[in-house]
Amino acid sequence: MSSECQDAANAALQTWNLNNYTAVLGDHENELVRYIKDAYLPKLHITDCSRMLELDPELTAKNYPHGAVQPGVLIFVGDRPALGWTCVPTAANLQGSLGRPDPDACWNVVEQCVRMRRDGKPFGMDDGEGLPKTATYGQACRNCCHCIIM
Repeated sequence: MSSECQDAANAALQTWNLNNYTAVLGDHENELVRYIKDAYLPKLHITDCSRMLELDPELTAKNYPHGAVQPGVLIFVGDRPALGWTCVPTAANLQGSLGRPDPDACWNVVEQCVRMRRDGKPFGMDDGEGLPKTATYGQACRNCCHCIIM
């Protein structure tokens, strides 16, 4: 899902080579995002883009008049949420670039919930905070400017 119009979301699908996806949903007014925030992910962050020009020229109120949704994961097993992770951009996580949960670790949570559901055991929604993360500052910095920070 994207806070862009559907045409821009369709272009992202092609640009990002998301060949295994049938669609990227454009939610320009963040209507579905606000529903998900209210119903499942109260920490889901929508950035007010009216003050973002200095940080990122693309994140402007003109491009995102209703704000830009930040990264999040919401996965259901059956009719119950199994994983619900969100990112609040801060200086510490390089405005949301760092600290995203590892995809394999996310999938492990889903598989565990599938087994629990199959066995008739209850499960709650994991917030993903304890999962291994995909990048550290050192990795991100080396990828960006090739310096070494540990």
